[in-house]
Amino acid sequence: MSGYLKVLEHYTSVQGEGFHTGKLTQFVRFAGCNLRCPGWPCDTPQAIFPNQYHGKFDRDIPDRCVARIMRQADTNGAKNVCFTGGEPFMQDNETLRLVVYVLIEQGFSVEFFTNGTFPLPFWATRHTIMLDWKLKGSGEDLKFELRDIRAKNARSLHGECGIKFVCTDEKDLREAVMTGEQLRQFGSPATFWLGTAWDTLSEADIVQFMKDNRLTDWRLNVQVHKYIYDPEARFV
Repeated sequence: MSGYLKVLEHYTSVQGEGFHTGKLTQFVRFAGCNLRCPGWPCDTPQAIFPNQYHGKFDRDIPDRCVARIMRQADTNGAKNVCFTGGEPFMQDNETLRLVVYVLIEQGFSVEFFTNGTFPLPFWATRHTIMLDWKLKGSGEDLKFELRDIRAKNARSLHGECGIKFVCTDEKDLREAVMTGEQLRQFGSPATFWLGTAWDTLSEADIVQFMKDNRLTDWRLNVQVHKYIYDPEARFV
């Protein structure tokens, strides 16, 4: 007997970051997150505190979730699906697996955006994953067991997965590079991305840092959707 998924939002836009940037994508946003990132405002507070944003999310069984996605694909053609949050792996993993299995059978592609503090199921690591690695500037001083889980997850990623470091200043940038070097030593094949939190750094600052530090195998992460739409707009 499967459980259900707490679906807060479901809409189609273009993917704004990561490997599928610019691709028409359905976003399935789940309610709930185990982190708070007190160092800066979360860009999806409705997923962390749904009760403050009308408190409504749908409890979707697999068939209902798949049917929603199929209807949007029929309407707009979007067959790339991004499961995000909040934190997607706080959801019932078996229910999520069933949804993904059906989507793959129907020719969809799937990606996950996660903070990496829950063990990644083996079936999920076959798909594209963007792991948002929280630096000290986020205010999230993770407990040892969460740091250990995140490091193990990073090593389980493949070459079409990414680890995103969101930075507020040069201290964060240097921590990101040091972390990336350690992950490389441990054998992580993921691509590393650098981005800014709420424009605390400009993208030009990050590019200059990349040049100064010869980060030729890193990528700049720009949240493209925030340049297309109002940065605080929802369902875009």
